[in-house]
Amino acid sequence: MRYEDAVPAAWPLIVEALTDNRNRTSADVPFDLREICRRDGGCELGVLPVRSRRADVYPRSKGSDDQMLELAIELGASECVSTEEGHEFLTGLDDFIAVRDALEAKLGAPTSAAFTWRAQNLVAVRDEVARIC
Repeated sequence: MRYEDAVPAAWPLIVEALTDNRNRTSADVPFDLREICRRDGGCELGVLPVRSRRADVYPRSKGSDDQMLELAIELGASECVSTEEGHEFLTGLDDFIAVRDALEAKLGAPTSAAFTWRAQNLVAVRDEVARIC
């Protein structure tokens, strides 16, 4: 089960629960979310700007930032984020198998691969708001 909410400053809060008793979990978790929101000044309920994505990470030695970006575009990945640690290819859930297979054919096995939660929009949070949350 997954519950989504937003705490003050519209920070997304996602609670995933693995349970053998759906009724007990749904009775406990939403109350806790409401309590957190009430205690911290209220929440904005609704759809959160977060998406589940598949991320395949390759070492920097596989190519330059530009080469990896071109490869991401060619293979249908949503984007390629290059950092000091490596190149992270992001895909949506619908096309992750095709992109994963194409990446492995071109680059070999990734150093890591996982489904992750990624914010669609990054928002700067003021220091005084961060201290409250």
